[in-house]
Amino acid sequence: MFLFDGGIRAQLALMEEDSNHTEITAVLARMAALLQTSEALSSAHLSTLRIELSDSRQSSWLFDPKSKVVLSDSSEQAACTITLSAADLVSIFSGKVNIQRAFLEGRVELRGDPGVLLAHTTFFANQGLLR
Repeated sequence: MFLFDGGIRAQLALMEEDSNHTEITAVLARMAALLQTSEALSSAHLSTLRIELSDSRQSSWLFDPKSKVVLSDSSEQAACTITLSAADLVSIFSGKVNIQRAFLEGRVELRGDPGVLLAHTTFFANQGLLR
């Protein structure tokens, strides 16, 4: 299990042949940094969110705002889980694709509470991570 800790260490074991691994690492590191440093986090009332990549060996990250950590391949239950491709994750967090549009097009699968995804996307958009 890898952890983005207080020093924002990004120890991601992604498939070497995955052309998006550098971008994925950057996206997850920025998300983790916001969880750990944002003043707005305490008022955001965020629950746990799991992001699963459908096309990568390192396939799951759990964002836990209360603990301010991001865990990879954690067995902990999440309030909401989204599944998408690595390319879609990079596109969404680079502002090329809107997550709601990707969901409506069937590129993002959602399990659990959709309000959690909405709260997370609103938080990350307000912090400048989503466009």
